Amino acid sequence: MKKATIIAGIVVVLLVFLTVVFQNRRITLTVTTHPFVKTEELLLAGFPYPIVPIYSAKDDFLTEVPKKTFEKVSTGDPIAVFEKIQEDFNYQKAQADYARSLLQDGLAVQKEKEVAMQLALNELKNTTTLSPINGYIIRSFAIENTFVNKGTLLFELIPEDFGFLIPVEKGLQERLKSMDAITLTFPRLGLSVSLTEMNYIYRDNQWCLSVPGSRFKGHIPLKEETCTLYVYYPANDLAWIPARFLDSGKVQREDGTWIPVEVFPVPDEESATNDGLVLVKGLTDGMKITGKR
Repeated sequence: MKKATIIAGIVVVLLVFLTVVFQNRRITLTVTTHPFVKTEELLLAGFPYPIVPIYSAKDDFLTEVPKKTFEKVSTGDPIAVFEKIQEDFNYQKAQADYARSLLQDGLAVQKEKEVAMQLALNELKNTTTLSPINGYIIRSFAIENTFVNKGTLLFELIPEDFGFLIPVEKGLQERLKSMDAITLTFPRLGLSVSLTEMNYIYRDNQWCLSVPGSRFKGHIPLKEETCTLYVYYPANDLAWIPARFLDSGKVQREDGTWIPVEVFPVPDEESATNDGLVLVKGLTDGMKITGKR
């Protein structure tokens, strides 16, 4: 009886030992990675250039603002009209004085009256602010029926052939040099622009990615317009591995060290065909990893 008990105890210990051994038995796999196109999304802000400021030429009462923000303007278009009752009266009087001098006075007086008439005409012209370019109004500070002081900023304009600059830090610029293509989206404008050639302009002590205004297809940007930059570049660190090899977002190398990985989402139908496997990013081709059998 005692002998049977001893034998039974040995069998139990052996079974426990074998169970522990096989439960903790590990296998080693060689990683095979797959190429894919990786997308990086960056939120940036850019601005159109050049910006043409328009200031008030005089202290006066602003009566009319014919053009509004984002409207197209042509060279010579009135964009702000000031009260001109006094200026109109002064010009008419100067004209009359000059006409009388031609009949009554000598050359010296005639010249004096002509200069006075020209000055009065210039004052009358200053009651209407004209657009100096063909372009667009991107900001308007002019308010009808208000008094403005000389030198007050009334408008900011951009030319028809404007450019758009996006400041990029040096590290990003270096990475973009290796890109075949990038995409910019402008949420407010509902616009997407793909670029296969990246050009840069150094402005205000920083490098800026330059986008031709023609790519905006008639959309007019704000003085500061937010955009999203999508960068596409090839990567080669995707691999299918057994799900049981994952431990808290890490995989163990053959040498016992651990490496963090990111589980890559896949469609349900693809996941079903690879039952028991997970797709992860962060491994290199040929790397040996270990896990539970």
